[in-house]
Amino acid sequence: MIQRVRQVPHRRPPRTLFLLHVVLREVKPRIWRRLAVAGALSLHQLHIVLQIVMGWDYKHLYRFTVGDREYEDPQGDDRDSASPDPRKTQLDSLALQQGSTFLYTYDFGDDWEHDIVVEGIAPLHRFAAAVTILGGERACPPEDCGGPHGYLELLEVLRDPKAPGARARLDWMGQFDPDELDLRRIARRLGPPRGRAV
Repeated sequence: MIQRVRQVPHRRPPRTLFLLHVVLREVKPRIWRRLAVAGALSLHQLHIVLQIVMGWDYKHLYRFTVGDREYEDPQGDDRDSASPDPRKTQLDSLALQQGSTFLYTYDFGDDWEHDIVVEGIAPLHRFAAAVTILGGERACPPEDCGGPHGYLELLEVLRDPKAPGARARLDWMGQFDPDELDLRRIARRLGPPRGRAV
């Protein structure tokens, strides 16, 4: 007698929302952002989001390190061909849990390292935005300022603008307020309420 195999209806995996806390390493006072992102975003899309919420200018390569795996910028000439493609790796596929941490490195000359902590995971409401900025403190350092050490030197120049050599650094820096953070402007750059097509 032939037994019929009961067909189990295919169910799409639940859509998830990740609450992420991003902190720039080796910089004091702390520069941080809190955001909610859809689990369907790829790591490359998360890179674009981080550029916007942190205040970077898309000038340099990046890498994510999740556990012992590295996801390198696909534009890099020295990229390891065996490295997983961040454009094809969704957050949902990384087995992240509440409390998981991973690393985002931007600009391999200045080496800006960002610790990313998963503070929570929730079901994604049908009409929720793909990305939402929730909070943060302090402006992003200027691009190409020499990494955390160079940035701390810039802060010293701002504190003492009459110090030797300060004038040249101030002219290079232009208008910069390390305490300024405009969350509304970041939200506008992320796009309409239903999220940005990153």
